Amino acid sequence: KGGQKFKESLGFVQINLNKQRQASKDLGYFIRKIEKPLILVQEPHVNGKGVISKGSYCLRASTCKNPKKPVRASIFFHKSMERQVWSKDSITTEDCAVVQTKVDGTETLVASCYMDGNDVECPSQDFKNLVNHAKKHNIALIIGTDSNAHNTAWKSRICDKKRKERGDKLLEYILANDMFIENVGNTPTFDNGRWSNSIDLTITNRSGHKLVSDWRVHEGDRLEHSSDHRFITFQSTGSTLLDRQNFRDISKTNWEVFESDLAKRMSNHANAFSVIDSSEKLDVAADLLSSNIIASFNTATELTYVSAKVKPPPWDTAEVKDARREMRGRIRKASKKKNRDPTL
Repeated sequence: KGGQKFKESLGFVQINLNKQRQASKDLGYFIRKIEKPLILVQEPHVNGKGVISKGSYCLRASTCKNPKKPVRASIFFHKSMERQVWSKDSITTEDCAVVQTKVDGTETLVASCYMDGNDVECPSQDFKNLVNHAKKHNIALIIGTDSNAHNTAWKSRICDKKRKERGDKLLEYILANDMFIENVGNTPTFDNGRWSNSIDLTITNRSGHKLVSDWRVHEGDRLEHSSDHRFITFQSTGSTLLDRQNFRDISKTNWEVFESDLAKRMSNHANAFSVIDSSEKLDVAADLLSSNIIASFNTATELTYVSAKVKPPPWDTAEVKDARREMRGRIRKASKKKNRDPTL
């Protein structure tokens, strides 16, 4: 395999999956149109063995390596990005997953942070530690968080006392530390069919703010997503250098071209193989034979580039999609009959 540098903007996705396995699968559906997505996940689904459900075999996860409590934050990325995304284990916790990458040539920390609505402290200590780390190392910072905090500054429609106090503390911290809220518009980030509100935020420092564009909440079809939280997407403002993975597929080799090209190369170097009477000449002949074989193989086999898109599973047929939509419709119809709780 090899890599070719090319320019491309990064596509970010932010979502709270409500610890649901089906919501993880829905994420796999949603990101198919996004090339090399970087996904900031709060409350991922974790099975009984502690394995995080990613929704697609094409995705890799960066999360707390040795959790002592349930993991509530993770970052997913396409497998082709493994050499461009580094886990920051030193500042990653169960509630705050952090990776480092380059965005438009700028070293950037990207984080997924879950803030517990029952915590007195807001923002969380994990959040503060991350901000201080970015300050100390003078590095750009982009955070996707489920804040569980209400404030009209980010268009919260319902502001109960407890979460309003949390929101006031969070806003005060953001302003005091010269940070930015990237949320745009009035579309709620949370909607369970009975009430809606804005609690999911994208927060940046000054350097990170310059890298974010096209922030939006996807209202979408509620029958297509299991989580109560809506998908958020945004782009990096500029292009970033990424490795485009490629390899030569031996099953597509033109063997007639290979044999013809190798015969020509060997003929051009016939003298090197005519008399081999020393170990030095043997080494030279072996190296030449190896390089000729490789060169002929490359001539006879075109490069195949690895797709950076998430592929659908083979069982994802039209019938399955219709069945999913019908099931979701019934679930949402039943959920609207439950008692309203405006504190969420």
